[in-house]
Amino acid sequence: MIPLKATLKYIVVPTCALITTVFLVASMVSAFDSHEHFIEELKEETAEIIALKDLQIVVVQLTMPANDFLIVGNQEDEMKNFEELSGKVELLLAKLKSLKFDYAEEEKYYIVIKKNYQILHDISMEILSSPELRGHPDGGALMEELDHIANEMIFNCSKILLAIEKEIAWINKSALKSQKDLLRTGISSGLIIITLLFVVLIQHVKMSLRLSFNKVIRVGPDKKEAGMDLPIAEAKIQSENRELAESV
Repeated sequence: MIPLKATLKYIVVPTCALITTVFLVASMVSAFDSHEHFIEELKEETAEIIALKDLQIVVVQLTMPANDFLIVGNQEDEMKNFEELSGKVELLLAKLKSLKFDYAEEEKYYIVIKKNYQILHDISMEILSSPELRGHPDGGALMEELDHIANEMIFNCSKILLAIEKEIAWINKSALKSQKDLLRTGISSGLIIITLLFVVLIQHVKMSLRLSFNKVIRVGPDKKEAGMDLPIAEAKIQSENRELAESV
């Protein structure tokens, strides 16, 4: 019979190894999730930059239909061109809104951009709907106001871009740190898990050898024929078992 002390040792070591392995795997998963979070943040910020730069370009283009109409443009053609460009602006504004800004300052600039777009849209529609403004001072005044609003929109886009660039610098730094943490956690976890498996294997081998040794003793020659009384033989076996248990 295996002593209780040795039996507990064979149970406790694998159990501790299992708990430690689960903890290490959880740490690796957490480190991986953290790294993935920063990567997703970086993708989102990049998408915001692309949308804002596209918006700046389209805003400049959006002033052209009204300007061309006041000079020599065809009303129908310029109206169609304006509607197409307005659709692009609205799509970009909706995309920016869906990406969600991280800071209140960025949201504030976005709200101003959206309000300015509505003003720009209304002024353009007023010009495109009024042929009498061609060559009239009021038409020129409206065009100057239109250009001023467009410049404000472009300026506010630049403000958001500047804030995003700072965010990206911080995200890149954090992503690099999380990547190093993930690598360090992975290597450390791997080494610890291998060590624990090796310890469990040694314990298993010791237990197998112990069971085999006890079996050989129990099926050995008759204890009386070996010149020993039964109580003496059993006492000797128990003594050997204790010595073996203490050496494990």
